[in-house]
Amino acid sequence: FPDQPLLLSTVIIGLIAVFKSYPGLGDVGLFLSLLPLFSQLLPFMKQTFVIICMLQATSVLAPISWHLWIYNNSANANYYFAINLVYSTAQIFLITDLLFGHEKRQFYLKNGFSILEKEDEEGRKPILQLK
Repeated sequence: FPDQPLLLSTVIIGLIAVFKSYPGLGDVGLFLSLLPLFSQLLPFMKQTFVIICMLQATSVLAPISWHLWIYNNSANANYYFAINLVYSTAQIFLITDLLFGHEKRQFYLKNGFSILEKEDEEGRKPILQLK
């Protein structure tokens, strides 16, 4: 991505937020605040619904499990660790989906939306034959 320094820096900020030992809302907040810059990639992203559901679920469950672990002593650190694992997985899915959307958009800009719209040297369009 040498021609896309903003995308590269956003991905690096996202990777830093993922691989911190104790994730916080501020770390991922900076990454998520940069995502509207790439709104043109949204139609090319595949896993947006899954990512949004994972982030919402972990945003609700993390404070609950932390409260149960620290104040009520009715849960242990494994519950909080599992929620952090799902949280980090959602961020990784978001980063890979952002990169895949960028590559897919670049492919469509270069080759057209459908490979069947391309013409060969003689002006014929390819025909898809199933055997």
